Amino acid sequence: MDPPRLLVYLPIAYETAQMPLAELLTFGETLRPGEKGLANTRLAVIARRALKSLLPEAKLAGLDREIDDNKLSLTELEDLAIGGAVPGLPTVLSVIYGTQQAGEMLCLGREIEAELKSPAPAAALAAAYTRRERPWSRLDTLHRRFEKKASSLEVAFTEQPDEIERLIAATRQRYTQAADRMAEAFVRALAAASFDLPGWYRQAQSFERAVAPELGAKRVAYLMVDALRYELACELAELLAPEFEVEIEALSGAMPGITAVGMAALLPHAASGLTLRCGKKDGIEVAIGDAVLRGRDDRIAFLEKHAGVPVVPLKLEDPKQFKSRLKKLGDAPAPPRRRGSPGS
Repeated sequence: MDPPRLLVYLPIAYETAQMPLAELLTFGETLRPGEKGLANTRLAVIARRALKSLLPEAKLAGLDREIDDNKLSLTELEDLAIGGAVPGLPTVLSVIYGTQQAGEMLCLGREIEAELKSPAPAAALAAAYTRRERPWSRLDTLHRRFEKKASSLEVAFTEQPDEIERLIAATRQRYTQAADRMAEAFVRALAAASFDLPGWYRQAQSFERAVAPELGAKRVAYLMVDALRYELACELAELLAPEFEVEIEALSGAMPGITAVGMAALLPHAASGLTLRCGKKDGIEVAIGDAVLRGRDDRIAFLEKHAGVPVVPLKLEDPKQFKSRLKKLGDAPAPPRRRGSPGS
């Protein structure tokens, strides 16, 4: 929802205002308790959304009942927010229209910088970035959403108050500082650990661990998306969760973090056969076994040869081909073929 240019507050019942203000209600948006979707201003709904990133789910679960039973006041909700390291609850409008993102970014940036004052091994830093409660990756999520809002046409073509301009500048500066310190601390710690994360599975193990066990018994959709950040994967998981069973796992990425290496690491036999060597013009040549993988076509051909089941390659940017090409697989998965070695 986009913030309104005009806000009319009515301290009377909706039913009383419905007829006299029919034009405003028709052409505008109505925010009131019980309204559908994001426009619902029931205190329990607003409180849950405002505190979602500050309190554990177990604590949130009982909020609705306590508020509806008049056991929690606004002052007590403020205390909950302060206990979650945020000085005060966001306003109802900021919760509805998303303007609280800047405030949360500033707070999370300070938290991260405070945690980084104590040296930690690379594995601990990676765990902090991917943990369930208050993960550092949320800073990237908030920044992405914030920049989308800040660069929107509505903001670009309207004169913003000085306070908003200063808030935008301060938020960008805080994100840059925190992100730079995070990256520097992690790279230094990773180098000190010989670029190894003890206890973490490697990206090159993805196919053998997550894909191969499912092949043959059912159809498997294997999406290989380049440059999909961890925080974007988390958001994708949230979108899929209402209709699917979703499990997300962070892996130690293949180095160097470039397309040719990262995408090859998702293929069969990468766990044991992925190698890098000097190529032409001082470039990197990526191979699995004896098969040199110079681009997408080589990677798809390798997958078709070594997956052990029929493969139908599709491009996400061309969904029109999905239905016709998937028909080639038939109604049931084919029995698995014997896999060859990566050099065969």
